[in-house]
Amino acid sequence: MDDVVRILTEGFEGDPLLSWIYEDRQKYRKLSPDFFRAMATLSLSEGTVYIAAGREGALLSIPSGAAEMTPGELQIFKEEIQLVGQECSERLWGFLAAAHDNHPGETDHSYITYIGVLPGHRGKGVGSALVRECLKENPGPAYLESTSEHNRRLYERLGFRAMGEFKALGEAPLCPMWRNG
Repeated sequence: MDDVVRILTEGFEGDPLLSWIYEDRQKYRKLSPDFFRAMATLSLSEGTVYIAAGREGALLSIPSGAAEMTPGELQIFKEEIQLVGQECSERLWGFLAAAHDNHPGETDHSYITYIGVLPGHRGKGVGSALVRECLKENPGPAYLESTSEHNRRLYERLGFRAMGEFKALGEAPLCPMWRNG
């Protein structure tokens, strides 16, 4: 778990959405590990955490057909998210609510929630390999949200197509993307 949290924390530093949520790098470095620990815990409950062999990248995913969180799991998740601090929680909950509200619900699909690659290993195929592994183990439709144009182009090469754009709390843009199985 510690490796996953470290990879995602370092891999998402400077990400446009998370920079908006945390407002500055100091807050990000202090508070984001708790957020990624909560997200990894949620993914581990379904057995869907992928780590590159060299520990230079990680991917979190919720597989097709996964059960919704139980009320107890939701309460634990909320408590873990509160660890990010009051100053960031409004933006974080705004993002999570916007992502939930814009998530396609009509078709069963896997949901790739986070893909992080350590800065020194970007552009070397680590993220692509993780996505391919996830899609191989979870055939069928898949969904994710891209927070940058660079990532969007990567996902398009992997067969995802943009579904438009929405903004968390009217400010932080996200591009939902879909891939047919």
